[in-house]
Amino acid sequence: MNHWDIPDWLEREVKERDRTCIYCGTQMVNQMPPSVPRKAVVTWEHIINDASIVTRENIAGCCVPCNSSKGTKKLSDWIKSSYCKKRGINKDTVAEVVKEALRVQTEQGIVADRHSCISTMRQVKAIIGTLAARKVTMPSPHPRSWSPTFNAT
Repeated sequence: MNHWDIPDWLEREVKERDRTCIYCGTQMVNQMPPSVPRKAVVTWEHIINDASIVTRENIAGCCVPCNSSKGTKKLSDWIKSSYCKKRGINKDTVAEVVKEALRVQTEQGIVADRHSCISTMRQVKAIIGTLAARKVTMPSPHPRSWSPTFNAT
C-alpha cells in the first residue's frame, strides 16, 4: 500500500491502464529522469475528490499540471474551466474512466434536481391546500388589482 492508501494491486492496475494522462493525454513516466519535463511524471488522482473512494473507477494517473489545476474542484466544473478550454480538454477527449465519472455526476445531478422539483411541488401543493382550507379565492386575471378574499361561510 502506498502513502495514499492505494493497495498494490490497484496501483499496478491503474499504472497499466493509465499510461497517458486521463485528462490531456500526455505520455507519462513513473519516475522523473533528468531529460523528462516534470509535467510528464504520473501523479495519483482521485477523479471524485474523496480520498475514501479507493476504487479503479476513482483512482487514476494524471500529469502534474492537470492534477494541480483540478485540485479539489468538482470534475464537472473543472472540465469547463479555462485551463481545460485552453488545452482542448473536454468530456469527449478525456479517458473512458473520466467519461464514466462525468456520466455518474450528471445522473446524480439530474436525480438531485428531480428531488428538488418534487420537494418544491410538495411545498406548492401544501400552500394551495392551506389556502383552500382558509377558503382564499385565487386572483383575478389582473394581478395589480388582486387582494386575497376570504369567503365567510
